[in-house]
Amino acid sequence: MQRTILFLFTVLSLTSFNAYAAAQARSGKANRTEDRVIIQRRRIVLIRSPELTRQFPERKSAVVSYPVISGLNDAVVLHRVRSAPG
Repeated sequence: MQRTILFLFTVLSLTSFNAYAAAQARSGKANRTEDRVIIQRRRIVLIRSPELTRQFPERKSAVVSYPVISGLNDAVVLHRVRSAPG
């Protein structure tokens, strides 16, 4: 009789623990957001005008690199990150 009660208690506790863990996993996924900031480097080569290249022959072109930030679902936060100085 005691073995049966112990066995039933063990099965019930494992079942309830599994149900609790599954409920926690479902609620955790619903609250968790998969936002990641993606920073890509863009590079532009500017070709300068002939008048400027006559004055400065070593400066025929200029290379400009700048970051492009994307990946956030919240538009307000993305705008703040993009417009931040520095």
